[in-house]
Amino acid sequence: MVPAASAAWTALQTVVMDGQVSASGSATWTGRLTMDANRPAGRYRIVVEQYELIRVDGEATASAALSPAARERFTGERLVHQDIVGI
Repeated sequence: MVPAASAAWTALQTVVMDGQVSASGSATWTGRLTMDANRPAGRYRIVVEQYELIRVDGEATASAALSPAARERFTGERLVHQDIVGI
């Protein structure tokens, strides 16, 4: 989330969630979010965003043939899902 483009909301923390897929194919994402008991009064929200890693413009060579550094340089993120929950 880009705070400047987020309707005047201020990001308090960012949590990277861990994903696991069970033997049956069910996916579960977990993470821990803590709220300071002394936080200022007001409205808050939790924003959950899912990104996929994609190849970005700049190189016609197949990804498998690129060095790890080049592969990282030509990889970007694309937002594929977002949920916003008011708390």
